[in-house]
Amino acid sequence: QVASGLQVIRVLGNHSGGKINWLAVLISPNAGSAPIDLSQATVMITDGTHKVIAKYNSTFFNGTLKNGGSIFEAKYNNTTALKPLFDDLPATAFGIVVLQDADTSCSKDTPVINKGDIVAICLNVSNTLNLKPRTKVTGAVIPEFGAPAVISFTTPATYLDTQHIIELQ
Repeated sequence: QVASGLQVIRVLGNHSGGKINWLAVLISPNAGSAPIDLSQATVMITDGTHKVIAKYNSTFFNGTLKNGGSIFEAKYNNTTALKPLFDDLPATAFGIVVLQDADTSCSKDTPVINKGDIVAICLNVSNTLNLKPRTKVTGAVIPEFGAPAVISFTTPATYLDTQHIIELQ
């Protein structure tokens, strides 16, 4: 039996000041899944002490990274200029960076992903979660319909000054 829903491909973190400030949760629909509208999804994530519940904010969308680049350097258009997406992202919202979308189904106003699509769910957790070394983190990307994508990792024992982007899951 094939279930509609989401799967986590990997979770990346960007750290500075001894803790992870930004998260990029790379997701894709399950094999055989119906299309999933991410504007109706909710992200819940906790460090065991604090919990973040985030909804999609269409302001923080980048559809051009599928041509290459760094997720953590993605920009969004704030109507006056391109600005770094993570810098202005509120704690109660998530942004989307499109990594793979052959049929261009995932757009700013209708972020629908289907077979073969990969997007990064972007979270600014700098003022909400305390992601210091050895922190257990759990959560999920919950679609309107279908199985959620499960987030579960423990942060590394130390953060290296020479490596700011780390794979967490």
